[in-house]
Amino acid sequence: MVGTLHKKPFAGTSETMIILEIGGNHEGDFAYATRLVKMACESKAGVIKLQIYSADGLVNPKFDENRHRHFQKFELTAEQYRELLRQIRASGKQSCASVWSESLYHELADEIDILKVGSGDLTNFLLTDVFVRSGKPVIFSTGLASLDEVTAVIDRCRTMLGPDWASSVGLLQCTTSYPCPPEFINLGVIQQYQKQFECAVGYSDHYEGQLAAEVAAGLGAQLFEFHFTDSREGKVFRDHKISWTNSEVDAFVDRMELAQKMIGSGEKQLTSYEAQQNYQHEFRKGLYYKDGLRQGHVLTRDDLVSLRPAAENDPSRYEDFIGRTLNQDIEALDPVRQHDF
Repeated sequence: MVGTLHKKPFAGTSETMIILEIGGNHEGDFAYATRLVKMACESKAGVIKLQIYSADGLVNPKFDENRHRHFQKFELTAEQYRELLRQIRASGKQSCASVWSESLYHELADEIDILKVGSGDLTNFLLTDVFVRSGKPVIFSTGLASLDEVTAVIDRCRTMLGPDWASSVGLLQCTTSYPCPPEFINLGVIQQYQKQFECAVGYSDHYEGQLAAEVAAGLGAQLFEFHFTDSREGKVFRDHKISWTNSEVDAFVDRMELAQKMIGSGEKQLTSYEAQQNYQHEFRKGLYYKDGLRQGHVLTRDDLVSLRPAAENDPSRYEDFIGRTLNQDIEALDPVRQHDF
């Protein structure tokens, strides 16, 4: 995994976390889900995520029968979810899950390394209190939310977890739209979260293409969540449109690593490369005499010129020599030296 601009703790690491979400892209096909998980595990991402739910534990059929029927088509069995989670962990990746019912959470908790709270459950304290108290790292997506609602969630985490709460809580800027138009992505919220909250902050991506994630990285996002697919070609389900493929994920990780090198330590100083090339001598100018001068001459500004290469005295010190009397004759273009006066 790659480094981060803001070295904030999360899940015991200061590294950037790339989360690949299989989500509903399997559309209830366990064999396809298995294939997607295998492919995601072969990527450079460090965390692979599932959505774990049953229609009965998610939607009230009495009030939304069509939605209930939709999720019935997409659900897997608890044992199938367990097998996928074990597949993730066996690959050396961390397992992550949005678990949308308490009963399924308790059934599968031992296989889940990181818990994710989707935007729809952000204010569902009946469920999220269980997650926060579990001792597992918890990441909150904040689509649909106001800042007051986000603050209430974070305050609750502080209360339940105590002074070290930020080490196990992550916060993602998210807009619940599939795909999300650029004018609604609102990546500036990342910086607002960074200023207001002490926890790791990131971005949950619903944009077609990689630009939004790259901008988020430039703003200092530490956590990234991308939907994952094998291919977007010929797919009807909406999530495939905003999903990333293996090659795109790996290219992003590589660019992030390169960007981290470019960011460097943040301490402004002569670099070892500049010093090795002797550029401070070649590019900087020295303080020289413009013309030949006689002993006893009182130096004026017009007697001086700045030229490459650097010399005994830097032009930044020219005022130190104005008004001083030469103790010897000087030839044109000689460097200005302390013992000339």
